[in-house]
Amino acid sequence: MLTMCACNICSKQEKQKGLFVGRWSKQGCISSARDYDDLKTWIRERKTAYLAARDNGWLDECCKHMKYGKTITWTLGECKDSAAKYETRGAWYKGDRNAYGAARRNGWLNDCCQHMEAAHESWTLQKCKASAAKYSTRWDWGTGDSKAYQAAVRSGWLDDCCEHIETLNINRRRWTLGECKASASKYSTSNAWQKGDPNAYRTAQKKGWLYECLEHFDSLLRETTYDECLADASNHDKWDEWSSSDNIFYLKAKSCGWVMICKDTIMQNSVVKWLKLKGMVPS
Repeated sequence: MLTMCACNICSKQEKQKGLFVGRWSKQGCISSARDYDDLKTWIRERKTAYLAARDNGWLDECCKHMKYGKTITWTLGECKDSAAKYETRGAWYKGDRNAYGAARRNGWLNDCCQHMEAAHESWTLQKCKASAAKYSTRWDWGTGDSKAYQAAVRSGWLDDCCEHIETLNINRRRWTLGECKASASKYSTSNAWQKGDPNAYRTAQKKGWLYECLEHFDSLLRETTYDECLADASNHDKWDEWSSSDNIFYLKAKSCGWVMICKDTIMQNSVVKWLKLKGMVPS
């Protein structure tokens, strides 16, 4: 536990630095003061911020927007008029902190912000169903279009919107190890398989079959040669397209340290293509 003496020493050091008193920084005091349009209210509701500003000589900067000598009394109508200029609560807070602060202190925020809620997208059952139809699980829908999902939850439409998902679950294919292997054999990389047949990939992942299904990928990778990587690279003029985790030639070149040679080939192709477009070399 700190002694009183230690606290006093810390306080003196903080004052000498001119940055903090307790937990308040200069910017923190300024931000706190912006929520108020008169000094008395600020002192009453944020006394520690006021004291920090006073002790560090920041009062002029913190209070330059305030009206000294009188306390401004905001009415509900004035707060509503101010709020009407903005489309979101965040924009109102940034644009007129005094009116926002008065509305917050008086419990008027919901009244003042009614038009903001109305400005938000209006979701109907049909719109929610249309959104849900793009997904095969509730989780995917909730993460892929959270606004539609939450609107369905709030309105009690979740089961109606997810009828097709429940049907998919009932009719979902029961994958065997052999079928997962057969699916994987159509692709040259694990990433390509995951994108091309996500159901088979997910099943193998859940059942613990990935290692067995991916064995042929390792074999393909081992058998791919330097000449094959270079030949494949020579057919490209865009590095981003070739350097994909779907491309076994890129993966092999990367694992063997051939990437820069292949990249040089692709960059040369890119330069030649540009020169041809500019008519500097014959097509």
